[in-house]
Amino acid sequence: MKKLIAATLACMPAIAAAQGAAPAPTSPVTGNMAIVSDYRFRGISQSYLGPAIQGGIDYAHPSGFYIGNWNSSVSSLVYTGGSGIAICGLDCCGGRGLSTVCAQLPCGPNPELTTMKTR
Repeated sequence: MKKLIAATLACMPAIAAAQGAAPAPTSPVTGNMAIVSDYRFRGISQSYLGPAIQGGIDYAHPSGFYIGNWNSSVSSLVYTGGSGIAICGLDCCGGRGLSTVCAQLPCGPNPELTTMKTR
């Protein structure tokens, strides 16, 4: 126990120095990507119980303006009359401050545009 306390106390100057370092500048562009075992939306499998590839990219300007995009592969077998061809779903959002406008743009044989505005 005494060795653990001594090791912890020996590390304290390094921890303090790391906290005092200037933070690295953040990029206004961020992204994400995932391969998931099953893509579900509101409890319903959108990938017909199969894997899906998902990813997104976002841009945030210091003035408060932002825009983003998120995509996922989905199976058309989920929909009535689906052809079984893999399709994708696109979600786009943008706004300034607390005002946001989003649109869902599905790709495939029967695309429908859905828009939503918050605040």
